[in-house]
Amino acid sequence: ETLKARLAELRARRHELEKVREEVIRRLKNIHNRITLRRKEARDMWKKKYFTEKKKMPPLEERVQQLQNDLDQIQKKTLVVMNQESKHAPQTDVKIIVVLLTSQDNRVQFTKMQYSIQDIRYQLDQAKLRLTTDIKLRNQAENECHSLKHELSQARMNLDHIKMKVIVQ
Repeated sequence: ETLKARLAELRARRHELEKVREEVIRRLKNIHNRITLRRKEARDMWKKKYFTEKKKMPPLEERVQQLQNDLDQIQKKTLVVMNQESKHAPQTDVKIIVVLLTSQDNRVQFTKMQYSIQDIRYQLDQAKLRLTTDIKLRNQAENECHSLKHELSQARMNLDHIKMKVIVQ
């Protein structure tokens, strides 16, 4: 009788452990699916941001180069005009005023160009900074995924160990 009672007790215990095992396996699968989904979403988001920023770079660099060339041309024209005017003696006050206005316009245009170039350089630096940040975040996410995989494998090993104990008993 004691053996039958002990056997019935062990069977009930085994049945409970199998239910616990199934519950744990179901939870682990759910966790694994969520981890996989998050990893895919993070990867897709990172790729999207990366390619968006990458597409912005060539036009910005081209615009910086174009503005730099325009600025150089304006400077050359300004120097030429100033040299020509310094060689010729001004004959009237009106001519001096026209030269001054022209040089003021050139200075304003020059200043505007400088601000445009600085703004584009700032945008370029910001794009590079965002790319660097996204790369770091992606690497961190990958490291977390690896650690979660390791934890999942440890949990599986523990389940297998429990299963072996139940079978032995």
